[in-house]
Amino acid sequence: MTSTGLPLRRCLPAALLAALILAGCAAPQDGGTQNGARAGGNEGLRSVLQDVRNHPENRAASEVYCLLSITQGDSDFPYQLFFAGLFSVDREDGTRAFCAAMVEAVIAGELTEADLAPFDRPSSVRGKEPLGTLLRKLMVAHLRLETQEAAAPPPTTSTGPQPPQS
Repeated sequence: MTSTGLPLRRCLPAALLAALILAGCAAPQDGGTQNGARAGGNEGLRSVLQDVRNHPENRAASEVYCLLSITQGDSDFPYQLFFAGLFSVDREDGTRAFCAAMVEAVIAGELTEADLAPFDRPSSVRGKEPLGTLLRKLMVAHLRLETQEAAAPPPTTSTGPQPPQS
């Protein structure tokens, strides 16, 4: 059983389905160009990931694009619940955790274009190894983000001007 109460055997087919659907999100939706938004087309998730790979300062915007790609799709697949179980987070945080992990893995150089390329082929051709690779890299990135979050000092609250420290 997973932390959400779903048997592991039920999660594996869901993982395969999620990877297939995400592969569709990852494919450029602008005829294959890397500059879809600049060319007036709809930029795909893969282009956004390439952008954040080159410009890590765009992390937040890339996470938002990922969230919108998943939540505004017309799939009946329960992404939020699946990702919540995968990353052991609350249900409402599942998709956010997935997108943060994907962006983190790309920025860290762990999730590359070569890792995503197999999802352009049917699963019968590519096999199951790319899915396992993808999920492992996302789990490592998620754990790294959790560790960084736990180690970060608590945010300070300011109630007004503070005296200079000497």
